[in-house]
Amino acid sequence: IFKRLGQRSQTEFEVLVKVIQLYVDQKKYDQALVVLQGMLTGAPNSSDIHHITGIAFYSKKNYDSAVKHFIKVMPDSRFYQDAVVHAAYIYQEKGESEKAIDYLKKAIKDQPKNAEFNYYLGTFYEDLEDYENAEKFLKQAIDLESDNPRFYFRLGVVYDKWNKKDASMDTMRKVISLDPKHANALNYLGYTYADL
Repeated sequence: IFKRLGQRSQTEFEVLVKVIQLYVDQKKYDQALVVLQGMLTGAPNSSDIHHITGIAFYSKKNYDSAVKHFIKVMPDSRFYQDAVVHAAYIYQEKGESEKAIDYLKKAIKDQPKNAEFNYYLGTFYEDLEDYENAEKFLKQAIDLESDNPRFYFRLGVVYDKWNKKDASMDTMRKVISLDPKHANALNYLGYTYADL
């Protein structure tokens, strides 16, 4: 039955929607995994099923199994971005930052116009205190999505950590010009002016 459901899910997305509604949304992850792994016998290369299986394992905090499914989600999938970000975070949490960075670089090659991948890559470099590469990839994200205040804010934080106060303040002003109620940017500028 599950094998046939897996085969049907390749042309009828509603099958997966029903599995999500009945099991994943209800936090019945063990039951979800029985159904999803059975469905994979009928559609072993289904990016959709691999993504949802990864989410179920991730929700159970079984990160090793989750990442095995996330990395099987292909670039043409509607879930590719989410799967890549989940996998990269799992690698980072396991202390495998270089693996996370390599995986995101591969994803950028697959989808060069994906601003989110550049953003996350920048944040991973920031965590490694490699501010030059953090700046590079955050700027690439901004080049792809020039009106996203989240990208500018992160760049401003990188400049602050890098002791480039003027660049940081200019970038925070840009955040506020895009989003006048951006609490974190307003807070940052307020404290910086107070310090000065």
